[in-house]
Amino acid sequence: MKKEFDNHIQYHVDNISHKVFIDDYNYAIKKPIKWKIKRIIDISHSLIGIALLLPAFIIIPVLIRKDSNGPIIFKQQRIGMHGKMFTIYKFRTMYKNNDSHKVENINDYRITKYGRFLRKYSLDEIPQLFNVLKGDMSLVGPRPMREKVFKEIQSIEPEYELRIATKPGLRLNFGRKDGGAEPSMAKIERDYIENWSLIKDLHIFLRIIHDTINGKNY
Repeated sequence: MKKEFDNHIQYHVDNISHKVFIDDYNYAIKKPIKWKIKRIIDISHSLIGIALLLPAFIIIPVLIRKDSNGPIIFKQQRIGMHGKMFTIYKFRTMYKNNDSHKVENINDYRITKYGRFLRKYSLDEIPQLFNVLKGDMSLVGPRPMREKVFKEIQSIEPEYELRIATKPGLRLNFGRKDGGAEPSMAKIERDYIENWSLIKDLHIFLRIIHDTINGKNY
């Protein structure tokens, strides 16, 4: 089935696998050589990150166990590149059986004592470095969304499907990490895919580090 919007974007939807393949739309991140370089950077930097943060992988699980009962790692299905589903990993920051609903702010009553600290400094997302290493995610890219949320937005705004033309990432927008779907976010994501470059990735990555250190990512 072919769809067209903006008079120049075309893509093909496989109704059986529900995967999306961009056919005629010449977005920057589609360039194969640059994509390979981006993957090399993802692998090398995620390995470095895991090595440098090894103490956190030891200390944080102890704090989580001390704070509340439940699993150390929170796992959830998210929609990835071309609609492929994958399991995202996070350190658990909420009380057991309270992870199904969206958290609006860091003072949500469902968040544990140490969970607030982990979220403020994005330490809960450290395990996602393994998602990057596996190839499910990239260091920089649109936040991975739950399939239900994605489909709700896409049914109203067909162009939103373009966001899964690339791998989801640790962060793309500044100051938010929940993969919010406000119109401004959709514009940021589209601009990233259309005008992607290694320099832009570097700029965003450095900003991510800055905001993380200063606790501005929540």
